[in-house]
Amino acid sequence: MYRIYETTTFAREFRKTIPLPLQEDFRRRIRSLAVDPYAHGKPLRYAWFRELKAKGFRVYYLIEDTAVTIIIAGASDKKGQNATIARILSEYRRKH
Repeated sequence: MYRIYETTTFAREFRKTIPLPLQEDFRRRIRSLAVDPYAHGKPLRYAWFRELKAKGFRVYYLIEDTAVTIIIAGASDKKGQNATIARILSEYRRKH
């Protein structure tokens, strides 16, 4: 089982961007990542960087197999996805 962590940036973006009716659906899908994060979401440039999508909204996550950890890193609508992806990858590269 993978441990799931949420960044503070994700929490803020999630509350501001994702409509309330979709938030519980995304929460349920995020919890299911603990079993097999590769079975869900679409890969974005790398196998370890993925997104969950629903009705024009996205939640982005990173998979760290060596630490058996999933980091929920961001949320956006379709319009803001490129900026959010660039921010997440920039932050990840700075840390690694």
